Amino acid sequence: MCGAAYARPDETNAWIYRDFHDRSWAEARTNWRGGYLRLLELGDKISERDLLDGDRYAKLKGYSLAFILIASYEHHQEHQEKLTAWFQQGKRKA
Repeated sequence: MCGAAYARPDETNAWIYRDFHDRSWAEARTNWRGGYLRLLELGDKISERDLLDGDRYAKLKGYSLAFILIASYEHHQEHQEKLTAWFQQGKRKA
């Protein structure tokens, strides 16, 4: 799924929505946080040399693992900011 996620984000978003939209916010956030912390733990176990080598993993098409980790952080931060704004907007209406 990971490789497909970069090639077809609309399909990935549809898959995520289909599998998770019935879950509570607390459950979804807990699952996301656990998975994201696991990603960071795994990244921490990779040597700096391997993290920075854009040619090490052919499937990444020249991108380094460090780039992928940073892009993942930025992507999650963007979603977090939008969700926070959405929740705040809902509180003002209530």
